[in-house]
Amino acid sequence: MALSDDLLGCLADRLLKQSDAMVQLVVDLAAIESPTSDLSSQRRVVSKIEDWLKPLGYRARWIRVTGAEQSRPTDFQSAGVCVFVPKRDFAEVLPHRAGKSRRQMLLGHVDTVWPLGTLEKMPIHQADQRLYGPGVFDMKGGIVQAMFALKVICDLSLTPTLKPIMLLNTNEETGSPGTSEIIRTLAACCDRVFVLEPPVGHEGLLKTERRGGGFITLKVEGRAAHAGLNPTEGRNAIDKMVRTLNQLEAIRQRFPSVNFSPGLIHGGIAANVVAPHCEVVVDVRLSSQNDLGRIKQELNSLVSESDDFRVDLEMDLERPPMEGNDRNQRLWESASRLADRLGFEIDQTAVGGGSDGNFTSPVAATLDGLGAVGAGAHQSNEHLMLADLPKRAALLAALMMEQPA
Repeated sequence: MALSDDLLGCLADRLLKQSDAMVQLVVDLAAIESPTSDLSSQRRVVSKIEDWLKPLGYRARWIRVTGAEQSRPTDFQSAGVCVFVPKRDFAEVLPHRAGKSRRQMLLGHVDTVWPLGTLEKMPIHQADQRLYGPGVFDMKGGIVQAMFALKVICDLSLTPTLKPIMLLNTNEETGSPGTSEIIRTLAACCDRVFVLEPPVGHEGLLKTERRGGGFITLKVEGRAAHAGLNPTEGRNAIDKMVRTLNQLEAIRQRFPSVNFSPGLIHGGIAANVVAPHCEVVVDVRLSSQNDLGRIKQELNSLVSESDDFRVDLEMDLERPPMEGNDRNQRLWESASRLADRLGFEIDQTAVGGGSDGNFTSPVAATLDGLGAVGAGAHQSNEHLMLADLPKRAALLAALMMEQPA
């Protein structure tokens, strides 16, 4: 059902009155440190979310990377996703049972980049109408907005045409290995996906395009020799790696939509030894899925073997770009109209980083950046803007009430 102006105003007023409760819940979730590497801490976050959502009729179901389904967080032993679904639809959410029903997904993640103990150096605190702390912006603030959006819909006895489910990933910050296929499968059973990642800047720009990519690892094997006594008998793998990286730069120049950024390098065994090996890990970003096949072919041309050197290449380029398309743009246009009716303006932008929205966009209409407004993701000044919490929760609730295209 479409919301009348009166009902939209009532929804926004209710959320504004719950601003303090929203802030407290963000603080409570952020106080549970939940790095990707610590699944037990993530279970604690999910348990708190589940307790909060139970009165709304939602239950948590774990789906592990292995495909084995677990209904209770205490059963969870490996990376996976947790899906919050209305109790009456509990069984339908399993990948092998999820048909194309009228459903919409709120997509987020409970893992953060911050290791256990970060709160001792970065305590949660408020200052200048901002809430600071590890994970408040990326992305526990966005999760809280989604929780309150679901609550206000329930409180007002509203019935969305599309049943909302909320999927929370446990390893998004490391690229969603294994979980990406679960996310893609469940998203294909939904009409649309709202991604709870933070918007861009204090202006709160929504994300309608993202670059895809992953990583490549280049390995060069040469031959060791004494750098002073017999250097000509050696084959310097570091020198060869430099030449290989120059070839990589030549590939980049032929594909303007692609970027290569060497981020890690190590090699050699001692300063007075001709380096027998060298390894570089390169971040890869691309804007168009159409470029991926040609890029892989070009990268494979770097592989070589001779009497002097062996060059090997490993590729992990599994995150597709979130490219602009008509169905995603229609979601953005709905968000823009609703924000205007709620009394604030939003805009859209393209960003270089990826999210789990990259996996959903090819199979379902996807709008990203519906999380908390703020800045400082992965930085010591991470923060969200307190005044925007109820506004963005209202926008998300209104979007869930929109008729599907």
